[in-house]
Amino acid sequence: MHTPELVALEIAGFAFLIGASPVRVIQGSSWAGAVGAALGMLVATWGALTRVRRRLWLGLAAAVGSALLMVIVPLAQEPPKVAGATLWVLLAAIGIAVVVIATALERWRAYIGTGMHRLGALMRDWD
Repeated sequence: MHTPELVALEIAGFAFLIGASPVRVIQGSSWAGAVGAALGMLVATWGALTRVRRRLWLGLAAAVGSALLMVIVPLAQEPPKVAGATLWVLLAAIGIAVVVIATALERWRAYIGTGMHRLGALMRDWD
């Protein structure tokens, strides 16, 4: 059984393993984001093989977070030059995309719920 101290040490170790990657991405290194995503996937794989949910979810969160930072940080540092009608068309397209995604999620809510129920059943006896 895992004690709270061991869980805290594991999370701290994970933070030290992955923590440098987001900082380096913000400083401008895209390779650090790729390394962070790869390390996150390794931790997630380790969590799946050892059947420990906390490792699986932390690893997936690190991988997705690193991938998002690799996209968001360069856009924030050098925003595209969009003005006039192009800006409004871009905002309208983003708005339409958000509405379509929300509608799709609403329609697929039963499927998503069933999938989450199955995932919970598969992970029931995991730590």
